[in-house]
Amino acid sequence: MKVYIVVQVSGSFIMSGNGIKIYKSKSVAIKRRDILNRDIQASKFKYVVLESGDWTKISD
Repeated sequence: MKVYIVVQVSGSFIMSGNGIKIYKSKSVAIKRRDILNRDIQASKFKYVVLESGDWTKISD
């Protein structure tokens, strides 16, 4: 079973938003990422979705 998390990234620096929430559904994680990216103002950080295993980035 794969799980997904939404984190902020800037270059090689990764940090969780307001704590890490684990999503079982890829589509729900992507929707959450879209909401978070829409709400941020000019920032060098952006939110991405990482997939469990080796925490590969699956989306920008």
